[in-house]
Amino acid sequence: MREYAFDAWRPLVTPHGRVLDLADGSCFNWSCSGFTIRFTGSRLLARLVPAGEPSPVLPPAEPVIEYPHAGVSEDGKTLARRFVCQTAGWYTLYDGAMGEHTLRLVKITENLRGKLLLSALSADGELLQAPPETGPVIEFVGDSITCGYGNEAPGRDAPFRPEEENGWMAFGPQAARELGVPFRCVSVSGIAVSAGRTGRFSLRCPQMEELYPYTDRLAEERHGGKAEKDLTGWRFQDHPARIVVVNLGTNDVNPIRFASSAAEAGEEEKWFFERYSAFIRLLRRLNGPESWICCILGPLDYYLYDQIEKAVALYRRETGDTRAAAFKLAGVNLLTEGFGADGHPSLRTHTRMGHELAEKLRPMLERV
Repeated sequence: MREYAFDAWRPLVTPHGRVLDLADGSCFNWSCSGFTIRFTGSRLLARLVPAGEPSPVLPPAEPVIEYPHAGVSEDGKTLARRFVCQTAGWYTLYDGAMGEHTLRLVKITENLRGKLLLSALSADGELLQAPPETGPVIEFVGDSITCGYGNEAPGRDAPFRPEEENGWMAFGPQAARELGVPFRCVSVSGIAVSAGRTGRFSLRCPQMEELYPYTDRLAEERHGGKAEKDLTGWRFQDHPARIVVVNLGTNDVNPIRFASSAAEAGEEEKWFFERYSAFIRLLRRLNGPESWICCILGPLDYYLYDQIEKAVALYRRETGDTRAAAFKLAGVNLLTEGFGADGHPSLRTHTRMGHELAEKLRPMLERV
């Protein structure tokens, strides 16, 4: 077996998603981030270094450490091998017939469910230059629905288990594979556009408007201790997204639903409209004038969709920008689709949503 250290393998692989390069390896923490690796031989191993995370759902007094789950695809579609990384060590990516193979290593759990670093590769043959990522990239920005939270759980009353979250089979990646284009995900369970007017219902992490400009703010703040001014910005010009699909608003409704009065609820709703409007402008500023910005909502809580639609319409009127759109995806079909963990969408719902979204995005791809 020939071992390839970080400086030897990094130029040969093709990264997918917002990968954060460190001195000793590359962190691939976002859902479906990872690498395409090409080699000759019959066996390929990866040295992976995981970092467990306390469950973001349970209170700090009841810590449950969750570890990252990963998978390997050889055909670009199916994850033939899946495993959990609980300790640093060598993990088998391929063990089979001798020949030339192209594999994709994928993190299938989300950023807050454990961090994962690739430090070295080892093959019984030769590591080759991986094919580049080609075609217009779709970026999916969202919350637990976009992460595929609990989509493999047996029903809505099942508690969340990391091994039952499959980001590879979430609606966004399914839509991208149907369209035959590359994609990346920036999604966190429980996240909102902003922390809300009072911040009472926000996660113990930055909200999407504070995360989006950076490669991986969650990793750098938790494990690197970096101040905001020192965070690694995402290189939007080097990695343009031709379509940005935003599925946010489901969690933003919490400050409204739990407001102490109708007046307070109205103020929270106004706040959401203002912050969502500002987020659209942030997306346009960072992604440039050619990208499509698709503001969607579904399939659970549509309370804020009217505000999303109004924000997009106002933005279009004020700027003349015709590459911004709003639309809904159909809600869960209780009779045919059921639910995943904690009332989240099931695999059936994600597959149906993926096809529905692909049909919406197809005409836009023809114009990028």
